[in-house]
Amino acid sequence: MNINQSIDKPINRGWIRKKIGREYYIFKRYLDWITQKKEWTKISKNSNLKIEVKHHKSMILRPLKDVDMYLQENKRTNLRIAINKLNDTLIKPGQTFSLWKQVGRP
Repeated sequence: MNINQSIDKPINRGWIRKKIGREYYIFKRYLDWITQKKEWTKISKNSNLKIEVKHHKSMILRPLKDVDMYLQENKRTNLRIAINKLNDTLIKPGQTFSLWKQVGRP
């Protein structure tokens, strides 16, 4: 990308248009799940998975300027819910992983 190239500003849409557009793309995603011939990963609560492929560690709670700590607590809660649904998920060769399909709609 050229540094001197300008980036167009996003179009400012009304709240109704944003809501309808969001729901349209969510519905489109569900139709893709149903109609595509992909093999999706399934939650297989298999506790025999002993090989860790990726490990990540970061601070969940950290004081940020002008951000209330209760929002940080909400982040912790949301991560706990998502991680409980993703733990012990086995992705076999040829399968497609979808975070929305595994965790659910936000």
